[in-house]
Amino acid sequence: MTTVSDPQRRPAREPMGPLLQEVVSARELLAAARVSGSSEVTRRARSILCDALKAYTEALTQRALPVPYAIRDELWLLQHVPW
Repeated sequence: MTTVSDPQRRPAREPMGPLLQEVVSARELLAAARVSGSSEVTRRARSILCDALKAYTEALTQRALPVPYAIRDELWLLQHVPW
């Protein structure tokens, strides 16, 4: 008989720490890109941040954890507001 704590029954999940660090790094990259003045660099940095936020929110959802409003809103703005 297998139990809930049996590792064979649990789906493999990425640790949350590295995903959150990707979000932090992507935010820093976007801040630096905005200072550079290059719209192409800024556009690419926004895309990287959007991907990092999506991965983080998907991981939260897979764990049945709530997505913080600030992260949810930041992702929505990146996806819907032209810059």
